[in-house]
Amino acid sequence: MELKFLDIHAGGEQYREELLRLYEASFPRMERKPVSSLERTCAEGKMRILAICADGAFAGLAILMSDGKARLLDYFAIPPEKRDRGIGGMALRALLEQFADLPFIVEIERTDESAEDNEQRLRRRAFYLRNGMESSGAFVWLFQVEYELLCANGSIRYADYRGLLCHCMGNRMKPFLHQIEI
Repeated sequence: MELKFLDIHAGGEQYREELLRLYEASFPRMERKPVSSLERTCAEGKMRILAICADGAFAGLAILMSDGKARLLDYFAIPPEKRDRGIGGMALRALLEQFADLPFIVEIERTDESAEDNEQRLRRRAFYLRNGMESSGAFVWLFQVEYELLCANGSIRYADYRGLLCHCMGNRMKPFLHQIEI
């Protein structure tokens, strides 16, 4: 399978609408940033919105933020009809290889036996660990959701993560972001 990442602002414009539909369908409203905010952050050079293409067809999205010190995979999704074909794992490993110059961070909802969707959380965590990510040991509270920070290509501390978010999204993030001590 041939896999490519096309920036929807530079060579991948034809995938923009499909990518935005997947973004809207894949993430709960409270977890989505407004598209205008994504566009502004891209224009500032702090974010890239990538269409994942497999064998020449749209196969997912990867939205990355960077402050030049670390990189955050802010959103990652494969359309339901393309799942269970290995595209997600292949795409994640390719992202880790392509962007190996900086520590790479993923936020996942913290596993919690009392959570209704804990089985999904466990599967998501296993997916990322199986495909090159490691636990950083850091946990955060962001917009009333508890996340575990996974990393690759180096280590990450809470201060690094907070710095990245504030650099990319502005200091307005500070009141909504806290470290959780486990």
